[in-house]
Amino acid sequence: MRTSNTAWRMISRLGWRGPLVVLAMVLTGCGQDDGPPRYSLSGTVTYEGQPVPYGWMVFAPAQGPGATANIEDGKYHTPPGWGTVGGPHTIEVVAFGKKPDPKAATEGGAAGASQPTLTCTLQRDIPKEATTWDIKITPDDLR
Repeated sequence: MRTSNTAWRMISRLGWRGPLVVLAMVLTGCGQDDGPPRYSLSGTVTYEGQPVPYGWMVFAPAQGPGATANIEDGKYHTPPGWGTVGGPHTIEVVAFGKKPDPKAATEGGAAGASQPTLTCTLQRDIPKEATTWDIKITPDDLR
């Protein structure tokens, strides 16, 4: 705990510049774990040949850090620097027939969301490289 107190004391001595130093450290990756390499992943998500309108995916590898991606109009991509580690993964897909309406949330709706139209868990071996990788979901994949 002493290390974190020392770091905060150093930052507080910088006065108004302290938050700028913290921001610079975060943006440059100072203090980040140098874990395994992550690879950008993008592609399409289809169900029975039709694009999945909206949803998200969670990539859980057998080993290493996980990743997430939003699905919009049948397309997805992992955020820069936060891709997958490749190899065997469990992929959770939650899809909706349309994008939730944020206005409905302010009018008392449940965050503007409807019930998922598709939920499935896939076991896939993801390439260990930055690539485009399409996910084709079949009725047999549904829970």
